[in-house]
Amino acid sequence: MVKISEVTHPSGMPAMDETIINFGTIALTLNRQDYLALAEAISEKAASDVIAAQRVYDKHYERVKATSELVQDVRRIFFEGEDLDDIFVMREISEVNEEQLRDVLDKNNRLLGFE
Repeated sequence: MVKISEVTHPSGMPAMDETIINFGTIALTLNRQDYLALAEAISEKAASDVIAAQRVYDKHYERVKATSELVQDVRRIFFEGEDLDDIFVMREISEVNEEQLRDVLDKNNRLLGFE
């Protein structure tokens, strides 16, 4: 557990000159400038970590969305039915529209690893 406290005068008032950070058995004593620099560096690092995590999430979400669209497109080509999420019937292979299939594969060639 991390505990941050300030050095106090004998009267009990905070000295505001030093800050003590306790990491269990290790204690760091920092002067005001070093503490502020540490706090700023941690804030910048945390902010950049959040931004990087958001980028990763956005890329993942785009891939999930593209994959879901691919699955829906393939279902429309190979299956018949009103609601392709619940009940659908597989088409005969002779009924499959090859042009639509080619278009779907071309559109998703990067997602499928062909590019």
